[in-house]
Amino acid sequence: MCRKRKKIHIKKNNVHFAPEKAANAGDVAVSSLEMALDNMGFSRSFEEVDGRIREILKNIHGNSTEAAETYNCAGDLVIGV
Repeated sequence: MCRKRKKIHIKKNNVHFAPEKAANAGDVAVSSLEMALDNMGFSRSFEEVDGRIREILKNIHGNSTEAAETYNCAGDLVIGV
């Protein structure tokens, strides 16, 4: 099924999903933070790391939402990524 038909099918059937880029962002953010902390010889508590990851993911969601609204597709996070 082509990408356009997949999007239509997903919207028509009210399937909720996260775009690929956003779905992988959490893993990438964790890896990046881990490497940075290791290289600098720092350690952070779970709460600090969790807070930073949440902030990164909220920013991705906010940017995707804003981009979708810019293109008159409010709520369509696939458009926004």
